[in-house]
Amino acid sequence: MSPMWWMWSGLAVAGELALVTSGATGGIGSGGWHLEIPKDIVGDAAVVEVEPLHGVMAQDRALLIASDGQASTLSLLRTRAPACTRTGEGRLQRRRTEMILVDAAIAPTMAGTIGPDSSPVELWRCRATGSEATLVLPQGGEVPPAWDRFEHRLSLRIEVEIGQQTERLFVVGVPQGDPARRITAIEQALTRRPGALWVDAGSFVDGTSAVRDGGLSLHRPTGFLALRRLAPAALAPGRNELTPGAAAFLAEAGELPYVATNWSAEDAALALPSSRVVQVDTGEGPVSVAFLGIVAPSISRWVPALAEEGILLTDPVEALTAALEELEDIDLVVVLVQGGPELIQRIQRIGGIDVVVGEQGQRVDRLGAVELSLREGWIEGGPAPITVPLDGVAEVTLVLEGQRLSAARIEPTRITPELEPDQEVLAAINAVRDEVSPRFERPLLQPPGSSPTAVLDDETWTRVACAAVLEAMDAHVALLSSLPSVPVVPGIQTELLVVERLALLDRLVVHRVRGDQLQHLLDTAAQAVPVACGAPFGEKAALVGGRSIDPIRSYRVVTTDRLLANGSVQAVIQLDDRLQGPSPTLRSAVLGVLQGYAGRGRDAVEILSQRSPSDLDPLWLLRMTRASGSVSSFRGVPDPGGLYSEIPETLATSPSSVTVATDLDLALEYSSRVFAWDLRSKLLWSELDVEGEDATEQSDDLRLSTSASLPGADLELGTPWVPYAELLFDSEITPTIADLQLGTRNPRQRDLSLTAGLSSSSGWLTRLRIGALLLKDLSVVDKGLEPGGRLEITTRVPLAPGVSWATSLDGFLFANSRGQDASDLRFKALVDTRLELGVLRWLSAAPYAQVFAFQGRVDQTRDPAVAYTLGASVDLVGALEL
Repeated sequence: MSPMWWMWSGLAVAGELALVTSGATGGIGSGGWHLEIPKDIVGDAAVVEVEPLHGVMAQDRALLIASDGQASTLSLLRTRAPACTRTGEGRLQRRRTEMILVDAAIAPTMAGTIGPDSSPVELWRCRATGSEATLVLPQGGEVPPAWDRFEHRLSLRIEVEIGQQTERLFVVGVPQGDPARRITAIEQALTRRPGALWVDAGSFVDGTSAVRDGGLSLHRPTGFLALRRLAPAALAPGRNELTPGAAAFLAEAGELPYVATNWSAEDAALALPSSRVVQVDTGEGPVSVAFLGIVAPSISRWVPALAEEGILLTDPVEALTAALEELEDIDLVVVLVQGGPELIQRIQRIGGIDVVVGEQGQRVDRLGAVELSLREGWIEGGPAPITVPLDGVAEVTLVLEGQRLSAARIEPTRITPELEPDQEVLAAINAVRDEVSPRFERPLLQPPGSSPTAVLDDETWTRVACAAVLEAMDAHVALLSSLPSVPVVPGIQTELLVVERLALLDRLVVHRVRGDQLQHLLDTAAQAVPVACGAPFGEKAALVGGRSIDPIRSYRVVTTDRLLANGSVQAVIQLDDRLQGPSPTLRSAVLGVLQGYAGRGRDAVEILSQRSPSDLDPLWLLRMTRASGSVSSFRGVPDPGGLYSEIPETLATSPSSVTVATDLDLALEYSSRVFAWDLRSKLLWSELDVEGEDATEQSDDLRLSTSASLPGADLELGTPWVPYAELLFDSEITPTIADLQLGTRNPRQRDLSLTAGLSSSSGWLTRLRIGALLLKDLSVVDKGLEPGGRLEITTRVPLAPGVSWATSLDGFLFANSRGQDASDLRFKALVDTRLELGVLRWLSAAPYAQVFAFQGRVDQTRDPAVAYTLGASVDLVGALEL
């Protein structure tokens, strides 16, 4: 310690208090790897393959490498006293994040370039009951070594082509922040400072399992056992502790001294103390230390079970301020917290706090110690003067002078490979990995791109996982929570590396959303959802499945229960139409798709990462643009003598009648990148039958059509146009009565036409067709073909979620023909415009107007005429994907 520190401690006649602090460690199964291709050794040689190995173990500079790279081989070998024979020599270079091993016999070129700082090693072949591995020892190392002290290491086997020869080297991971060594660091600190208090700011134990679908980590029990062994003075629960919910966590925690100051529970059985006071004898008198714990409110978004159990995480500043007012006769106040910089800064500004254990983001690799001397005139109750980082383990010495904090020293300890791992924890970790690794060692994903050294980065992985969710759930749009970010490893990805990226409890939920609401959903989700795919979010006129959003179509939107529990997301995304049925986990859905691709020998990364909303897959739709019908029967009062004719009530004087009306527009559609086809039926018919009179048709039109187009033959004429052809049969259901007195009837209309032309669509313009036609009047046999033109326009403008303005125009123009008469038209056009108000997913109410305009070709019909209908309807509307 520095001379100044001794001067401070000499003044501290009231004594010293020692704390050992940790937090945000991630659990017993945590710890990272940093594996790279050693360019200085490989040089410009062509890398043929980079394969991760789980069948590698290490003890200091000794290595054990399974010949087949499988962890199961090492598990068998270590328990069966293998026979080992020396086979050769190699060189081993130890770096900060990995060790490089080169076998001189199989990689002579690289053995010469590994560098002067490498050391020679002996290579031994060890065999037992059919299992074989290479044992690497420093020269003169003991054979056999202590097998139970080896630990699993993620490693790479790299094959390189040098000239005409293939050489191989191994990159063995060096654990970063290894949990078994973290336990050692805490125990050593407590040993060095008798009477020191150990506290943890949260996430000491493991959370979600990477290998058990929807379960908790297999390392979690070991974490709680280590906590009890280390006898903490105070603990704050973090996200990992709370992963299964409050009830399950408290059952695991038992008597452990957890405190949560901003924890409010409706059920008293789920309550946690807001503070814990510990009396410490400093040698110069007792000191009262109050420990308070803060649970970051954001955790409630990660753990929906908390809200379901009636747990409320209140505002940290308000909770701490109230707790400080209730504390009496306290010498020191220490706050434990695991949170982001903004939360830490808010807590630091609260008056009355002496130490905050919880600063994140500060790396202490080059930090020896921090010595603080507090000014004599500093204001009692002022902002917290000391903040301890959570990087590694820290020893904090607090000097009190006259029951007041006067100085402090913070000595962080980095968790390095030089620390001896805790043997009890190491044995538990090895037991789990011996059991689990063999089930997940097979290669699952190829590296992205064409390079065997490529890394599956977070951005590419997110695209792959999201596209896999869409495929697994047969959905159009996916809205997901953020995915775990893990250390990346170059080359092939094994199943174990992949499931570590899927350590989530999220369950998938599928909803049906109408197209007229989907655009609003995409716009709002762009700012609220961490991961989304299937449509370009935040863009107008978005494409889904390569097609513009169809307002009457039903889309499948998949999200997660955790995302739906996020209040800020719920405020903008209302997904109420939930499909019932089994809810798979996000992990199982993604993993199932990836395993399917691997089983068929297909590159999942290449295929899924390239998925785009503009991809046009074949699609069958049953489209119901409109379906409504009504039958009403009125039975009047019998009045043969006109007895009631003077009564001013239409219900008393109107004759009996029956009204029947039907409006149907139904189509079967197929579309793909190169071809589109539809079969369509339109029926518009209504009849009024008054007692004592002939029935009167108010509308009578039946259309059967089929059309085909070639989307693959786009003609860029400002906007994309595609050629199309349509065959239309336009007929009446019944012939029209021409003379009620004579009972004569006009010939029943039956027109057959063929139209060919160009079609386009864009945004709210859902159909625009212009074509030339030939029409044959089937009701008059001796009439020839009539040439003409046809224009179809359909628009649908979304006005608000669930509200659209839809308009259609179907117009025909005819040229002169031989033998034309009064039944022939120059043009006819039917315009239908309606305001569609979505009532339910399949039900719409619509005030509408229909206008029919026409003009004849002979003198007596040459004046244009117009008929119109105003009304309102309740229609069945929707498009069902087949």
